[in-house]
Amino acid sequence: MQQPRHNRKPRGRFNQKSTFILDNFNQWVKTLDKEKKCKKSKAELGQMRLALAAFINGLADLHRTSMKKSAGQSCCLRSIHDKIYIALRLCYELDLKSRNTPRKLIQEILVCEGNLYSIFSIFSLCHVTMEFPSFNINSFSLYPGLTASTFKDKVVPAFKYYCQCLIPTIDSEIYISDSIRLETFINRPIDESFITVSPLKAAAMMKDPQLVSMLLDFGADPSLRMGEDDSENSSPLGYIICYLNSYCALTKYSKFDGSIFKQALECFHFMTKVVTNIQIKENQLQWNQEDHCKNTIENIFTVHPLLASYINLDKFKQPSSLQQLSSTVIRKAIIKYSCDILHNSIEYLPIPQLLKRFLSLD
Repeated sequence: MQQPRHNRKPRGRFNQKSTFILDNFNQWVKTLDKEKKCKKSKAELGQMRLALAAFINGLADLHRTSMKKSAGQSCCLRSIHDKIYIALRLCYELDLKSRNTPRKLIQEILVCEGNLYSIFSIFSLCHVTMEFPSFNINSFSLYPGLTASTFKDKVVPAFKYYCQCLIPTIDSEIYISDSIRLETFINRPIDESFITVSPLKAAAMMKDPQLVSMLLDFGADPSLRMGEDDSENSSPLGYIICYLNSYCALTKYSKFDGSIFKQALECFHFMTKVVTNIQIKENQLQWNQEDHCKNTIENIFTVHPLLASYINLDKFKQPSSLQQLSSTVIRKAIIKYSCDILHNSIEYLPIPQLLKRFLSLD
């Protein structure tokens, strides 16, 4: 039986809109690529951003409509879904000041896929070693041209932008539920294949102080153990301490490039500034390589005598100092209630510069 005419019209309008958006999306991308190479005034860039935001909002609405038509199943229009990632990347490249548009795209990704692995995919183990054999096409849309040489200068800023879009803002037009907040994902496994590796632990494995500092400002937990892994290096802090211990044990009588050691030591200092339930003491007995990194579930660590000479062990006696407790509690409160990343929030506080340095990781 032929459907009533009034039941066919919405479908026709939907198909027309879908065809229009999909047919023009690639042309939009090409045009923007050309425009970005030319020097534009602030007014012209502003017009480009407004036009992009309007177009992307239509794309997000189309994606949501296609999801509803598929009765909650996986996206019935894969071509639309793939363009959601390209649109999110364009938001970063044009530096849209309003987070509402990119946040809407991220919300569509979460609704459709049930996770945000594509955003956190830079932390999977194959990426930690700077090999990208399993990098999927959507991840490449978010991080195009990803190589080891571009990771720090091009990939990390893009990741930071996507994370900032998950932080609620005062002018937010989109309700941010707990399921899409940054704090919900920052302490989760980076991938279903690596259930014991958090973004912070992956950054620790890369010995990247800048990345570690940024994740800590986003609320990452250095003491977090994931899954059932209860080994000595299961937490990000435990991993760094074990690495430093091993480095000291292996290089005690040899000369090696100390740049990686310095980077790992900087990661260690950043992490220990945001935890209070940690005790570190020097191993007074003869150093045993097999037992080089003993720690318990209570975060009690023993360190190599050479490593002990690089750190102030008095800071890690229990109970923690009032200064350390105050700094940690205030930082956690700012992360929980602020509408911006921790570093920016501290700068906005009406307090002396000395107190700002006290709260920061510097």
